[in-house]
Amino acid sequence: MKKPLLIDVLVFTALIILGCAYPWFVKGTVWDNSMLWSFIVAVPIAVYFGLRKRKNWKKIFIGTFVFGILFGAVLEFLAHVTGIWQVPTTIFPFRILGASTFEAFIGYIPMTLFVLVFYEHFFDKDATHKISPHIWYAIIPSLIVWAVIIALHFISPSKLIFSYAYIKMGIAAIILTIIQIARSPKLFSKYAKLAVSLFFVFFVFEFVGVTFNYWIFPGHDYLGMVNVFGRTFPLEEIIFWMFFYPATIAAYYEEFVDDKK
Repeated sequence: MKKPLLIDVLVFTALIILGCAYPWFVKGTVWDNSMLWSFIVAVPIAVYFGLRKRKNWKKIFIGTFVFGILFGAVLEFLAHVTGIWQVPTTIFPFRILGASTFEAFIGYIPMTLFVLVFYEHFFDKDATHKISPHIWYAIIPSLIVWAVIIALHFISPSKLIFSYAYIKMGIAAIILTIIQIARSPKLFSKYAKLAVSLFFVFFVFEFVGVTFNYWIFPGHDYLGMVNVFGRTFPLEEIIFWMFFYPATIAAYYEEFVDDKK
């Protein structure tokens, strides 16, 4: 391993350890909050990698906005109403459409930023600084989906609840990744390396999140439940969150923001 890469890996590991230790230091205080924790983990790493190697921040921030807010919020809202996972507490006096917490809504921003910066730093050579015009193929459909969700929420909320929601939404989320790899097999190597590199990191995120009840799993329609050192979570978390989530975010980024290379 080359020295610059070794330094990056060591600093990244140290920042992950410090970020994941944060909840133990602030337990029971006003700073013990899932949204704040996600920023504590993601922002220092993004800043460090940005200082180590120049990044196309415009593309990264657009990807973070579209996939972290527009896409992530849809997933988070449906997860809350179907009960497959929920953020049980909030410091705010409201919930979005009576379901999602503001913390859950915002929490996708730092996690998406984290994945995109890591992906750009280690696996993607930014050949073009242009933002793909395909970005509108992500923005417009997501806004339409939100309009439909809001309409159903007020007209017929029961239609937003469906069985085995996690496995169905998880499969829907990764379809584009599978299609993209089928069209451009050379992308498989990058996505596979990204998924393997971040799998244990996201496992640690899960362990910490469940330990501090930052999110819970009150549903019943899961493929199965996994117990690790007394922490219980659905099997789908391993499949879609720990393994597929980073690669899926990278695939969306390549498809709608970057150059598909």
